[in-house]
Amino acid sequence: MSELQYTRMELLRLKNRLNLANKGYNILKKKLDVLIINLFDLIKKLKQRQGKLLEKLNKAEYISKLAKEKFTLSEIDIIANYNKLDYNLDINTKNVMGVKVPIFKFQIKSDKVYYPYYRSIILGEMVKNYREIILEMIELAEIESSVKNLLREIKKTKRRVNSLEYIIIPKLKQDIRLVLSKLEEMERENFVKLKVIKDAQL
Repeated sequence: MSELQYTRMELLRLKNRLNLANKGYNILKKKLDVLIINLFDLIKKLKQRQGKLLEKLNKAEYISKLAKEKFTLSEIDIIANYNKLDYNLDINTKNVMGVKVPIFKFQIKSDKVYYPYYRSIILGEMVKNYREIILEMIELAEIESSVKNLLREIKKTKRRVNSLEYIIIPKLKQDIRLVLSKLEEMERENFVKLKVIKDAQL
């Protein structure tokens, strides 16, 4: 960092830097507020999705228990193998205040019904429920990834805001006061010198 010079130019330079620092602080503070609002929205969605997933997992456990009472494990394996999903999973991103958050696009290529040789409501429900669980888990993964990315950016932005608020801006203000004080002192000294010279000429 350059040493302070007690000149009008230095004072102007410091004031310009303070002005830029204040503008940067205001921009970053607004960004931080928007990121925090988005984070709270995502956390709310995350809790809702976790609740839905838990419901479906409990339902899956209950349906699986009913299926095991009616069918052998080999028969259930046949159903599971027949109903393997053929799918595409594309991952894109969107921008939230300079933060890239993921968008998962899950698409089933062929939607088979459960194994046709077993005309069973239980097996149909089991297949349907497990597919819903997959979709819920993908939604959940998307939200969790977004939360992590936002948290990372919030921490980084918070550090920059704090640096400006508690270090950079106070230091610039202190330097401005110091330069002003020195300039005023120099002006007083010059005034006294001029007065002495003027009095000596009389």
